Amino acid sequence: MIRREDFIDALGMPDEGFTSAVDAALRQVKEGEARPVMKRKMTLTILAAVLAVIALTGAALAVGLNLFDHFGRNDRRLQVVAPDAALVVNDAVEVTTDALGVSKARIDSAYYDGQSLIVAYTLDNYQRCEPFTPTETELAQMTENKDFLLEAYGIVEGDPDANEAFRAAIDRKQPYGVVEYMIGLGDRCTTDGGVTLPLHAAAMEDGEEGLLYCIQEFETPLPESVRDLDSLNLTLPVELSTSWYWFDGETCYEKHDEQPLATLTAAVSRSEAETRSYKWEGEINGAKVSARAEASAVHIKLYIDAEAGAFPDPATIWPEAAEADDTWYSFVLTDSRDMEYRFSGGIEGEGTLEAEYDGLGYLPNDLTLTVRLEGEGDWDGKDHTLPGFPVTLRAE
Repeated sequence: MIRREDFIDALGMPDEGFTSAVDAALRQVKEGEARPVMKRKMTLTILAAVLAVIALTGAALAVGLNLFDHFGRNDRRLQVVAPDAALVVNDAVEVTTDALGVSKARIDSAYYDGQSLIVAYTLDNYQRCEPFTPTETELAQMTENKDFLLEAYGIVEGDPDANEAFRAAIDRKQPYGVVEYMIGLGDRCTTDGGVTLPLHAAAMEDGEEGLLYCIQEFETPLPESVRDLDSLNLTLPVELSTSWYWFDGETCYEKHDEQPLATLTAAVSRSEAETRSYKWEGEINGAKVSARAEASAVHIKLYIDAEAGAFPDPATIWPEAAEADDTWYSFVLTDSRDMEYRFSGGIEGEGTLEAEYDGLGYLPNDLTLTVRLEGEGDWDGKDHTLPGFPVTLRAE
């Protein structure tokens, strides 16, 4: 059977403009509004790409829509793994607060492949803002925020009227305050045996019928004790977050509080998506270096161990680098089709170097690592690749 991964391997992921055009055409066909606009023959390449997109779209529709489809509009890896994201069957948790009344939280879908975990959920009646003027006692409990003038322009984004009022007060240097109440899931997710899963990233968007669509991605690879299980039993806290903001015309203050209300649970089955390890060993600048990567369709974590001298002071290799205000090495990962993985975090220092990248929705055959020098100031360091690179990490 031909899988969607086979289309991707053969043709690559279509760019955003092409995907948008195909999506629009599919909508027109569905609504009975499509009509021919060109008589020129479609090339075999374009036809194959259209078939690939249709195959991907059909695969997603076959399992029903979930929030991975929604967030996948702006994140290709979520779009590709949407068919592997299990639709979680569970009851919504209802909580009642004086601030908001009855609110609901429900896990919609989740992706677990043995190494990576992403959870999507919805919130109903999740936010309210109102004007706030602190008493002397309340003001004494607040903390001064010197950066607040910049942050304040987005704090009440979910309430345009409150946001506009706050902006106007800041522009006019008039006292104004606001308190924001919001229901949400805390970032402390636990699973079997009480293992805590650290949060890596989160996003939220306004959805249909007044819902807030949310998605949380946890650090990959997951703790060793919860990798490669048949399923994960998740527990996430439902919390009421209250934030008070006050601008007295000159100085800005804030206070935050979180109140646990309930817990949301779900069992997430492991998908059939594969995970893979990659490795390379060799010498760079006369020093031994080893690189390995643990990869899923949505995330790659790179580990590099190197002897002293492998990554020398840039000026010893490129004297002109001394002219830069700052220089650093960047670690670039690409696949066999020269698709570059987006760097999402990492730490350089003594011992093992660790770097993280967003996946592309599929597992590559091999990974190519290139170490480049970059800089700021009079010399930007472009196109300076460290001698000895690129190297290829082979699948184990």
